[in-house]
Amino acid sequence: MSSSDFADFVKRQSERSNEPEIDWEKTKDEWLQRLSELYKSVEGYLKDFTESGQIKIQSVPIYLSEEKLGTYSASKVTIDIGAQHVELVPVGTLLIGSAGRVDMKGPRRTVRIVLADRDSDAPRVAFRVFDPSKPQTAPAERKVNWTWKLVSEQPQIRYLPLTEEGFKAALLDVADA
Repeated sequence: MSSSDFADFVKRQSERSNEPEIDWEKTKDEWLQRLSELYKSVEGYLKDFTESGQIKIQSVPIYLSEEKLGTYSASKVTIDIGAQHVELVPVGTLLIGSAGRVDMKGPRRTVRIVLADRDSDAPRVAFRVFDPSKPQTAPAERKVNWTWKLVSEQPQIRYLPLTEEGFKAALLDVADA
């Protein structure tokens, strides 16, 4: 390695340090807000059954730990349908390919619910390969409209819209023994 290689490296790193910092507290707050919105949707989907006493929904505090966010309090939701017990357990927000994930865990299996781009129907991960000796241009920023989606089974993973009908079908799938 030559002195100029090292000087170029230092220059690139210095330029990167001038990039705007990520507001991790804001990231966490947005994640918790979206999580709350998911739970409100679930309560709406099951309202007729909770009002009649056939289903009980309870929010239970838990702690999540993520590298940049630290340890923080979130809520998991328990859904009791007779003897069946299902949990909506948040996994986190700093994930590859989505802005968050919640696992719907029942006695039969687990279904994933992800916070994905409204326009996507499957996981997508993009990357760039660049030559550090050439000037770089930042990729165009694209506004992402995040929405909750159900994740289909492997091997062909697909995102399905989270609707009342889809949620109830997934709930039946994880709970019906």
